[in-house]
Amino acid sequence: MLKKQIMSVALSVIATSMAFLPLQVSAQDNVKEIALSDQKGQPEVRQGEYVLLHNKGKAFVSDAINNKIPGSLKIKEQNGHKTDLVGVGLYKKNGRVHTDFFLTNKSEMSFDVLEQRAQKKSAQRSQTVSAMEDTPSYTDGFEWSFYDEETGELSGTMTSDVEYYRQGTATDADGKKVSVWDVKYFNTVRPTYAGYFWQTRELITRSSVEGRSGEQIKSYGPQTTPDGADAQVSLTGLVPTFAWTFKTYDSKIQDTSDLTVDYGRWISDITLGTDVSKYTYVTQPGVRVTNSTGNIYFDHSHRVYFYKNLSADNYGYTGVITRNWPDL
Repeated sequence: MLKKQIMSVALSVIATSMAFLPLQVSAQDNVKEIALSDQKGQPEVRQGEYVLLHNKGKAFVSDAINNKIPGSLKIKEQNGHKTDLVGVGLYKKNGRVHTDFFLTNKSEMSFDVLEQRAQKKSAQRSQTVSAMEDTPSYTDGFEWSFYDEETGELSGTMTSDVEYYRQGTATDADGKKVSVWDVKYFNTVRPTYAGYFWQTRELITRSSVEGRSGEQIKSYGPQTTPDGADAQVSLTGLVPTFAWTFKTYDSKIQDTSDLTVDYGRWISDITLGTDVSKYTYVTQPGVRVTNSTGNIYFDHSHRVYFYKNLSADNYGYTGVITRNWPDL
């Protein structure tokens, strides 16, 4: 009887100890790794499976994957700063294949780190469920790793989940048939803890169809939002309104958009020393775009200002990301 009690106590201690162990990502078995050189076209992606296209952690140009993903991708330098693509994830949700892109401002990423990030994304994507009526036409997940150019230290990461909703067609003020697309961003910045905190000081997001023939931004949001106030996004015109609200906490958002040039641009000024500066900062801007001919194009770019102390800071540039799909 005493032996059984001891055994019971031991098992209880083990179970209690396990409850405090770090949660392990269990999606590893669902990640199917495929070398770029081995994949000729778009791979088959089964429901519940996550496909990682890679070059063993080394960078590759977007042209290498444009016949392997829905639509196409192009990355340009931003203010002289280059960003490198090191992996592409594919997964299926509600019958559609969606994409994740892993990027860095270095020419490569440890393959072990890339695998870990793909496993984490696989776990996240398997938990994401959306109602059919709210399902976006396409979803992109971008994840950037920003390293200090002088020390090589990881300053922080940024993810941008971009949902593209093709809301249908309408007739514009000139009597032309146009397609109507809503683009919703979910941008998350996380500075790195490395002995002491890096912090996020500023985030600039730009959403553009500037110079795109037949494309026009009809509405956008948010507009300038004071410190701590809720930010309002209301995409209006031609089709029913698409609206949402997000909290800014200890930050203020300055709207520097210009509809005459067809871009939305927002500067988030974040108060140092606050939780959103030290841990996680989120913004959710959006734009409504019309297209009157051919493929639909969207340009995305971000700049993150990471701050450590008076003698250590770092700007992270995402590059200018262009995505396009067949449309009219």
